[in-house]
Amino acid sequence: MSTVLEQRSLPEGERRRAPLLALVAGLLALYVPLFISLARTLWREEDYAHGPIILAVALYLFWKTGTNRARLNFPPRGKFNLAPFLVLLAGLALYIVGQSQNLPLFSTASLIPVVAGGIWAVEGRAGLRRFAFPILFLGFLIPIPGFLVEMATGPLKQFVSAIVEVLLATLGYPVVKKRSEELFADFGFVRDRRIAKWRWVMRAEV
Repeated sequence: MSTVLEQRSLPEGERRRAPLLALVAGLLALYVPLFISLARTLWREEDYAHGPIILAVALYLFWKTGTNRARLNFPPRGKFNLAPFLVLLAGLALYIVGQSQNLPLFSTASLIPVVAGGIWAVEGRAGLRRFAFPILFLGFLIPIPGFLVEMATGPLKQFVSAIVEVLLATLGYPVVKKRSEELFADFGFVRDRRIAKWRWVMRAEV
């Protein structure tokens, strides 16, 4: 009797897995070509060379989160929820804009709403909460332009520089500012900070 019931329940389970398989197939069709393009362009640059590592870690997090469950927890049938499809459509629109205008920032950023909307639609709010950390981790994959990084981190760098200046002066090391250079006594090495566009020259007094 139990065997017959299990056989009858199999088609229902397979039918409810179909949206998940469609989601995975759609993600592969959209983003595998994008990642191949990034591997040939941006990911070859020093500033974005971490991209493949972030992608590998993100895939592992999704796999680990998915395999930690005994089975797929599909949401029960109920009232149709439009919100996840709106999130998914917003992500697809961002992807289209990024691909048509050759803007990897938009194309890669679209991965977050597309994945979030797809998981929300397939597994409900519980699934979205379960995969929240892997989804947010995808943010590190976005190739943010250098000038935006400079704008965001510039005040912080100036703040740190001011603190270092005060500490060195407190410890008795004279500090002399000269344009983009800072001269520190009693040090004997040179370090060039290309990202901050500062040149720190540290030399020893004879």
